[in-house]
Parts: sequence; C-alpha cells; structure tokens
Amino acid sequence: MLVLQVLQDFPGVGQLVPFEYLFDLIGPIQPRAFSIASSLMAHKDEVQLLVAVVHYKTKLHRPRQGLCSSWLARLRPDQGAVTVPVWVRKGTIRFPKSPRTPVIMVGPGTGCAPFRSFIQERVANNVSANVLFYGCRCESKDFFCRGEWLPLVKIGQLQLFTAFSRDQIRLQEALL
Repeated sequence: MLVLQVLQDFPGVGQLVPFEYLFDLIGPIQPRAFSIASSLMAHKDEVQLLVAVVHYKTKLHRPRQGLCSSWLARLRPDQGAVTVPVWVRKGTIRFPKSPRTPVIMVGPGTGCAPFRSFIQERVANNVSANVLFYGCRCESKDFFCRGEWLPLVKIGQLQLFTAFSRDQIRLQEALL
C-alpha cells in the first residue's frame, strides 16, 4: 500500500507526521514507460501510444485511478497545445530483418502496442504474412484496435485470433 493511500485512508495518521517529513515519506513520481503503438509509415510526423486508464480499489475498497494514465486521459489537445515529456529507449522485441518473413505475434490488452506499430509498418509495405493472437478481458471494452484490425482481416493482410476472458465466463454462466 502506498504511503499516500495510507494517509488518505487513515487521516488521523497524517496529523501525527510533522509537515517537514511529509516529502521524505512520499517519494518522487517514477517515470512510466509506454510502447509506441504506431508506424511512421502509417502516421507521418506522429507517435501514438495505446494507454488504458487504470482503475482499481485499495484493500479498503476505495476507488483509485492510475496516476499517469488518468493524467493522459484528461489532456485536451483540441483546446490548445499540450506538452507531454517523453524519452525513447531501445525496445526489447526483435522482429525479423526481412520484411517478407511471416510473423506470429501474441499481445494481451495494451501489450499489443508494439505489434500494432509493426502491423502498420508491414501493411504500409504491402506485407500480408501477419498473424496476431490477441487477448483481453472484454471484447466490448478492451478490444482497442478492433476498428483497425478487422478491416485488415477482411482484405487478407492480417490473421487475427482473439480470446476474451471475461466474456468466456459470462458465456459459461449463460450456458449453465
């Protein structure tokens, strides 16, 4: 449990902590890493991220949101310029050197971001040997790239296999 959550959940404890010690208890915010989810061949002069807003409950069942994901969700670029500090570091996924080599990708939830960019890159180069196994909780809420991937399936540029874990539970309950 984070120190800040303890202070929020137990306000009396916060009164016992001298103000000058408060910033020693609450450390600096750690940077968040997100995978690039777009190809420059598909989206020139743009870098896209795939970010799901994190919602959870504390052990005392109090609702919380992810710090960075909820901040990003609140940004309104349509109301003026927005600056987001970023850095780029070399990724750990290695794709084939030859663009003609067929690929099989497995991506859960927002973990599919690098595969989205790779698929965009290959489609822009008219490479169709792309197979993606994608899984998430609910098709209606978490199938982030549905509108992009299903048309690629129809034109033969992507083979897509999906699994929706919470939908399966609902299906099993309905069958009982």
